[in-house]
Amino acid sequence: MSSLRLQLPTLQNWNCHNCGGCCREHAIEITEEEQLRIVEQGWHESGEFPSQQPLFKKKRESLFKTKTLLAHREDGACVFLNSEGLCKIHAKYGEEAKPLACRIYPYAFHPAGKAAAVSLRFSCPSVVGNLGKPVAKQSPGLRTIGKLVVPEGYQKTPPPLLFPKTQLDWSDFHKFISHLDQTFASENRPFTDKLIKALAWINVVDQSRFESIKGQRLEEYLQLITEAAGGEGLAENSVKQEPSKPGRVQFRLLLAQYA
Repeated sequence: MSSLRLQLPTLQNWNCHNCGGCCREHAIEITEEEQLRIVEQGWHESGEFPSQQPLFKKKRESLFKTKTLLAHREDGACVFLNSEGLCKIHAKYGEEAKPLACRIYPYAFHPAGKAAAVSLRFSCPSVVGNLGKPVAKQSPGLRTIGKLVVPEGYQKTPPPLLFPKTQLDWSDFHKFISHLDQTFASENRPFTDKLIKALAWINVVDQSRFESIKGQRLEEYLQLITEAAGGEGLAENSVKQEPSKPGRVQFRLLLAQYA
């Protein structure tokens, strides 16, 4: 895939800060090729691991199928995580020697028309903190990884349905994403106001139908919705009521599902 095009987030930063969270919280499935490569690295033979320490774990998915995972120690950490929060494979043999799942995290690749969109997983604290180098400046490394995970013909993947039985082309679908992003772009409004504005925007969109509104007409309509939703929000001196107990439970469930 020599001409992989990436759509990178412009406001997101990230670099690994060696917190080790991903090496504790995630079970890493590896391929037979990756398992063989790790075995040939000679970790037991070099004395870096005691002979009784397993490097892999088998997990049965069905009666006839099992998958191989990197083993974890009793403290919950991957066996290859050292005391400094670094991967031993990476430190000794370089990034390309690690399993592909480890190399990708926390990035994710999604079809987006003529390009593959790159996003980040918010299970990583450094992603949440927006810490590190701008993702927009990481295209060479991301393109190298993307060629390993983005399938051929990704440009033919249709966009998600806007409504049941309503599907737009990618150019119009991206207009919705762009205008929804605008609702969170303002830096001089509290997040609560921006969230309410976004919900108001979504509510208007949900009551509209777009089968016959496309191209420039769609852009103009979405701009009107965005401007109208801008008036939504909390008054500066309004009373902010504490959510009810069922509301707090529901919020935590949604937050857990999103995370």
